[in-house]
Amino acid sequence: MESRIFNVKIGTGRRTNLLTIYLGILSIIVPSAFIIASVMGNPWFSIMKNAFSDLGAVTANMQWVFNIGLIVSAAVVFAFAIGLIEISENKVQVTGSAFLVMTAIFLAMIGVFYEGTSPHFLFSVLFFAEAALSVLVWGLGLLVQRSYVPGTAMVAMSLAGAVISVTVKFPSIALLEAFGIIIMFVWVIMMVVLIKGRLWREQ
Repeated sequence: MESRIFNVKIGTGRRTNLLTIYLGILSIIVPSAFIIASVMGNPWFSIMKNAFSDLGAVTANMQWVFNIGLIVSAAVVFAFAIGLIEISENKVQVTGSAFLVMTAIFLAMIGVFYEGTSPHFLFSVLFFAEAALSVLVWGLGLLVQRSYVPGTAMVAMSLAGAVISVTVKFPSIALLEAFGIIIMFVWVIMMVVLIKGRLWREQ
């Protein structure tokens, strides 16, 4: 019987798969570029003392760079999520992609309701919570189709990230946020590799 431990089945056409790959890559590059630009424009910022949201506060230099960057990044993540819905192979994966849609919406809301406004903290928490759910549920979706290695890795990454975020005292909010962002970036890279692997096998 054929082993499906490493076999990941991704649906829909080649064009949609390629577009989703590009959007996944952009969902890492775009927010990273805006964050770096914001940090460079605010030499007082310290990842050991501040939160990334401080870069979007009214007291920051060119705070619009950070806030608009979040909104633009949210649009890219939203498009990536729609692509994942299109290529999903089961309802669990569709659900995981739907959580990513909500993640994108909450990311945009962080930029709209920047630091200093009352809804900012709520949207920040919801963003990271939805992001963790996206990784977890997509991992479960891969396990459902018996893609055990990537599915297990995603589930473990999501659960471990949640436990560490809650139990470990980080020196700053920015480091805690960076930890969550890195987990999301690793997951996006995994998804890009999985989709690319299918395209390579079909050639």
